Amino acid sequence: MDLAFAEVNKKIDAMLLNQQSILRRISILEDTQKGLEESYNFLSSSVDELKAEQTKIETDIMVLKKDLNSLQTIQKELKRDYEEKIRGLTEAQLKAERYSRSFNLRFGGILEKENKEAIQEVKRVLSDYLQMEPIIENAHRIGKRGTGKPRQIIAKLLYRP
Repeated sequence: MDLAFAEVNKKIDAMLLNQQSILRRISILEDTQKGLEESYNFLSSSVDELKAEQTKIETDIMVLKKDLNSLQTIQKELKRDYEEKIRGLTEAQLKAERYSRSFNLRFGGILEKENKEAIQEVKRVLSDYLQMEPIIENAHRIGKRGTGKPRQIIAKLLYRP
């Protein structure tokens, strides 16, 4: 019986060792499961935070798109106003230039003489041929020199009468 008892004790010891091994593995699996649960919880909260951040970013993008559309509308309006003002200023400038030129007279056929200013020549012609004493603000010849014929003179009068 002692032999059978010893055999049973060996089997019991082997079973206890096997049970302890299984308990260690279960403990390791439980620790691993806890670690995985903690990782899952961390990742889950991270995903929730990322979703919240994504929602905020999408909202910000929508606001920025609205702002961009508003700015583009304002830019178009400003461009249209700018172009209208430029057009108006250009027309006003052309009108002023035309009006300014209405005080001008063009003289042709007056011979060019050395050391004679165009203003003196115009005054002489008006006085000799038209018996006028106009007040001339400025006078100058136009065109290239040396073409064989006298250049024309543009004279600007101070006022129309």
